[in-house]
Amino acid sequence: MICREMNRAKHSSRLRSIAIVALEVLACLTPGLAQPQVYERILSDYQRKDYSSAVALAARAVETDGNNASLRYIYGLSLTELQRFSEAIENLNKAIKLRPGDSNFHQGMAYLLCKQKKYDEAIPVLKRAIELDGENLKARFLLGLAYLSKERSSLIGNFTELALEQLQFVKAKQPTFPQVHLYIGKIHLTNGDVVGALEEFGAELEVDPRNVQAHMEAGEVLIKLNRPNDALVHLREVAVASPMTTGLDYALAKVYRQSGKISEAIASAKRVLENNLRSADAHYLLAQLYQDANKPDLAREHMEAFEKLRVNKPSNGS
Repeated sequence: MICREMNRAKHSSRLRSIAIVALEVLACLTPGLAQPQVYERILSDYQRKDYSSAVALAARAVETDGNNASLRYIYGLSLTELQRFSEAIENLNKAIKLRPGDSNFHQGMAYLLCKQKKYDEAIPVLKRAIELDGENLKARFLLGLAYLSKERSSLIGNFTELALEQLQFVKAKQPTFPQVHLYIGKIHLTNGDVVGALEEFGAELEVDPRNVQAHMEAGEVLIKLNRPNDALVHLREVAVASPMTTGLDYALAKVYRQSGKISEAIASAKRVLENNLRSADAHYLLAQLYQDANKPDLAREHMEAFEKLRVNKPSNGS
């Protein structure tokens, strides 16, 4: 479940928000800029996701102020968003060389590495950022996510426990930190603590009532607890905000079955197969639903399809 949720687009958005906050701090700590309004313009462009403009401005600015660490930092982050990684690394390394004791600069380098899914390399960089500033919550949060990633070359060790340690630290220091309750909840769920997971998803929704992932996770937990009416409240939120969310139709099919709404359940399960005919879970659920609907021929058809697919079973609803 943790792996499924760490899709590229949403992960990039979380990383970007962390970088933006760090840049805002640096903007207040950069009195040495020859033209501070230029830096502010670059920062504004970065925040508005106009990375091409930010890069163009920064490229000109470093020609006359190349030894400004903060300028090199924002230049490197802007290049990162354009996936010009070699140039980004060059500028971030220069920023770190100019100001090696700045925790945010190391965090920025780790941000770049995470964007490239180089989590093995990001982890020691984030540890260094935390050594420099133990209160750098953004670095601790990123380190927690890096530990959870399944894309690391080495998965030996209790990385879930290491991730939880970092995320719990962030939660204790700043309970409203975006996404921290969500990921703690996912860890609880992986460890079999369904009640603890539901509490964390609820806490995340108190911070951000529109968090689609938290609604989805809460809905699936409530299905496990056989609370279909409560689950449906969360799943409807997901359906309105993000109807293409992975696993939504499959979850809705299970909720409707628990509620005795077999026709609605069948319709939802069929939508799963429209997107992925090889979903073994959807075939198995449809076999059960058609059995409930007293349609044994259709139930048999889907059970046979399930038997053929279960050896190479894909994730549900995908």
